[in-house]
Parts: sequence; structure tokens; C-alpha cells
Amino acid sequence: MAASCLTQNSSSNKIVGIVYQKNAANTKKPIPAGASVFIPGVGSSTTDDNGYYSINLAQCSACTPGETLKIYVNSSIGYAERDYVIPTNPALKPFDIEVTENKKLALNGIVKDKQTGKFTKGIKVTVVIQNYETTLPSTITDDNGVFQLIIRKEGVLNIQAIQIIFSDVDNGKYKDLEKTVFINQYEPVKVEMEECSDCGSKQNLKVNAHVKSDINVEEGDLVIIKADGVIKVGEWVGTSGPEGLQNGVLGVSLSSYNIFPNWNHAALYYRFGEKDDWKYYDEKKNKYVVQTKGYIEFGINDKNLSDNSGAYNVEVIVRK
Repeated sequence: MAASCLTQNSSSNKIVGIVYQKNAANTKKPIPAGASVFIPGVGSSTTDDNGYYSINLAQCSACTPGETLKIYVNSSIGYAERDYVIPTNPALKPFDIEVTENKKLALNGIVKDKQTGKFTKGIKVTVVIQNYETTLPSTITDDNGVFQLIIRKEGVLNIQAIQIIFSDVDNGKYKDLEKTVFINQYEPVKVEMEECSDCGSKQNLKVNAHVKSDINVEEGDLVIIKADGVIKVGEWVGTSGPEGLQNGVLGVSLSSYNIFPNWNHAALYYRFGEKDDWKYYDEKKNKYVVQTKGYIEFGINDKNLSDNSGAYNVEVIVRK
């Protein structure tokens, strides 16, 4: 082993320190017990009554002196991030962390494959919070299976537990998973995703006009439609995403240009066979149990497509 590497299984191979609360008077005291100190890909620790934490680096092959680690602290006081540069002997140089009271709550966690134990990237993590005032917080796990969501404390003020939904946005390889998390427990969330042989097939399309795909669906199939990308609409309206535009420049109504007058202009729409009703794209309502059979069709809610440019990227997952 190179001299610069930390010695494996050594008591010196730990990050230790105390988490403090810093108040308006610029004095500090150990943070209440139960705060979480989390280093993605390395490990986590929960503070004791004296605010003390300890994280073992023994299994971290990339943890060499001079490397910078991101440390996340989550507590009843608030949330904090700190950069930590690994010294030659971490245990001899305690790393104390000050947390100023704030209104942020963090959900940190790791997603793994249940069978192989490998970290799983590309998993969408969404927090379901009733009556949340803005778009539901969501993120995607990184190459190390790590996710992090920052939530406003006032958004979950009177809620003791929330639901987190884990779904495979890549290829439908894993079953969707739901997990209940108590928001007064700050430890990182650990999840194991289970593969399924019939999670579905995936196809990708580019849509900027009417398209009749070769995706054939049957009654009872579960179809998931995901879309992104932009279309430049005409010469003066601007650009639109798959959910379309409510109004044009200076709030001018675009309904007269629509195929479906009451839907957003340039919105993506689709149906599951010729006998099905047309539906417009809504990111929050993109899962359907098919009631008819046929080939999936797509369109753009715009009577004049000739002066448009660009396309929507559409992903279709069909689960039998």
C-alpha cells in the first residue's frame, strides 16, 4: 500500500469530532443527541449526548490524505454541509462542526441493488407531502447510489412521517418501492431495490408532430409516459416544454391556435389506440392502466406546426 493511503482497520482511521449549535449570541453548545453526520459512500454516525460523532474510514479505498469529502449534518436545529480535507491521521485532528439554526431539513440516503448489493444510480426519489405548496421534492441517485433532498421545515411542520417513492427512471429494471420515514429521525435512509422480470419494455421517441408509434398496448397494460425537451413555437411565442404554454407574449391567449382549445398550447398529447380518448401530458399524472388496445399515438397541440422547431423527447415504458 502506498505511504499516502490511510492504514486499514486502524483506530486512527476515523473522522471524529463534536457537532455544535451556534446561536445568535455567537456562543455554542453540543447539539442535541440524535443528529446525523453523513459522508456519502463512506458512512454515517449519530451524535451522542455530548454531540460527539465518529465515522470509520477503513472501508473507503478512495479516502487518502489530501482528498476532500463532503460531510452532511442533519438535525432538529437544521441542516449543514461542510468540506473536510483528510489529514494523514484523522483521529489526531478532530473535525468539529458548527450548525446555525435554519429552516432546512435534509433527506439523505443510499440505494442499492437487493441481490448484488451494488449501488444503484438513476433511481428517482420523490417525497410525497400532502398540501406541500410547491412541486414535490425529487432527485435522482448518483453513480454511488446516493441521493439528497432538501425540504423546507415549514412544509412538513405538523407531519410526523412522510412517504418516499423510489422508481427506476432508466429502464424499468426495478420494482417501484415506497418507504415511510419519520422526519424526527435524521439518519440516512437505506433502501434496497428489487429487480423484476416483467417491469416493462422501454422505447424512446422524438415528437414534434402527429406520430403513430409501433408501440402496441393491450387492455390492462400499465403505461408510463415521460417527456422533456423544448419546442420553439412559431416566430414570436417562445419555447415550450411538454406541458405546453398557458399564454403567449404579454399574456395573449393562444387558444385559437390550439387543436384542443382548453389545453395548453404546444402541449404533448397522446392516446392508446384509435378508440381511446386523447390525453395531454402532465408530469404528475403520467401513469395509465390502458382501457383499450391499439398503437400509441402522439401529437402537439398546435394547428400550425410548419413554423415550429425542436422536438420533445418521449420515453414510453409498458408493463404487461
